[in-house]
Amino acid sequence: MTHPFRLTGRAAALLAFAILPALRGQQAPPPSAESKVSFLPVPDFDIDPDEGLTYGVLPVWIIKNEEGVAQRLYAPSLNYNDLAGLTGTFRLFDYPAKEAERKIISSVSQHNNRRFLFDYVDRELLGSMFLLGGRAEYSRDGFVRFFGLGPDTEESAESNYSRDELSLEVATGFQIIPRTRLELRERFRRVKLGEGLVKEVEDARRAFAGTSGIGGGQVWSHQLSLVFDGRDSVNLPSRGLYAAGAFSAARNVAFGHVDYERYALDIRYFVSWLDGRSITALRGLLEGIQGDEIPFFELPALGGDLTLRGFGEDRFIDEVRVLVSFEQRCLIAKRRVFGIDAEFEIAPFLDLGNVGSNVGNLEMNKLKPVAGVGLRALTRPDILGRLDLGFGEEGLQAFISLGYSF
Repeated sequence: MTHPFRLTGRAAALLAFAILPALRGQQAPPPSAESKVSFLPVPDFDIDPDEGLTYGVLPVWIIKNEEGVAQRLYAPSLNYNDLAGLTGTFRLFDYPAKEAERKIISSVSQHNNRRFLFDYVDRELLGSMFLLGGRAEYSRDGFVRFFGLGPDTEESAESNYSRDELSLEVATGFQIIPRTRLELRERFRRVKLGEGLVKEVEDARRAFAGTSGIGGGQVWSHQLSLVFDGRDSVNLPSRGLYAAGAFSAARNVAFGHVDYERYALDIRYFVSWLDGRSITALRGLLEGIQGDEIPFFELPALGGDLTLRGFGEDRFIDEVRVLVSFEQRCLIAKRRVFGIDAEFEIAPFLDLGNVGSNVGNLEMNKLKPVAGVGLRALTRPDILGRLDLGFGEEGLQAFISLGYSF
C-alpha cells in the first residue's frame, strides 16, 4: 500500500496557534508579568492511510526560570485511534543546566501500544570535564513498517509488525583537550516481534520469514567515540563544527546474542550570516556494520524525521548508509506568543542518501533526493518545535518533532 502523503495534525495545529499569528504580527494575550508559566492549547490529530484518523488534545505548559527563560516543558495528550483505541501520554522535557537535559515520557494505549522513557545527559559535569548520561526505554508499537532490505525495495512490499523493545544505555566521557572528548557507551537491546495493528498489509513475520532478526533478538554492544564539538550551542547551533567518529562491537556473550562491528562518521557544520538571521547547516553521515546474522532492526536505516525526510521511518535498511543534508535556516519573525519570547524560522532543505550491502555497493550516483521546507518555532536557549515537509520519489511526507534534525 502506497503512502503518497501523511498529514500530521499537530503540525497544522502549531502553525495555527503559533507561526501564522506571528507572521501576521498578532499575539495571544500574554499572562501577567509575574507569571512563570505559559500555556499553549494544541489539538492533536494525525491522518495516515493505514492507521486511519487519530484525534485528541495536546495542551502544553512551558515553565520559565527567574530570568524568564524557558526551562521545562510539559506536554500531556489524550487521543483516540480506531486501531490503538484511547491513548494517554505524559511528556516532560527539562533543561536543569546549560548542557543538561532530562526527558520523561509515559504512554499507554487501550490496544497494544506502550512507551516508557527516561533519558538524561549532562555534558558539563564537574566543570565541563566529564559527560554522564543514561537512557532506559520500554516500548510496544503496533504500527512499525518493514519493506525488506536494500536500496531498491518497493512500496508494494510494505509489511507491518508490533515491536516490543527494551533498551538500556549508559554513557560516560571525559575531555582530553578543549572541545574534544572521548566517550564510552554500553547498550543493551532486546526486541520481540508480534502481530501488528495494521491489518490492510501483510504481517512482516510471514512476508520476510527468512530475514535475520524476524524472530526477535538480543544485543549487548560497546561503543568508543571521539567527539569534537565546536558549536556555540548543542540544541540551537548557529556556528561551528561538530565531528564524531565511533566504533562499536557486539559479542555473543553474556546478555548479547549477536556478533558484529559498527563504524560511523558524523560531521556537521554551521555558518551564520546576516547577524545571525540566516544559518547554513550542513551534515555528512557514513555508517556501516559487518558481521554474521545481524538482526534487521540493528542495521543502518534511512527515512523519518531525522534522515531522508521524504520517506517514512526506516524506509530503507541495509549494512551501510550514507546521508548528506543541507538546510538554510532563515529567521522570519520574533514575537511574544502565549507569554513566550519566540522566534520563527523557515528552512528550505535538501537530503541525499542511500543504503547498500557494503561501501563498494553504495551507488553514489543514485542517491535518493528529498527536497522540502521546514517551519520552526523556538524559544531560547534550548526548545524548538518543527514541521518538516519533504518530497521524495514516493510523494510528500510531513513530520512534527522537537529539536533540529541535526
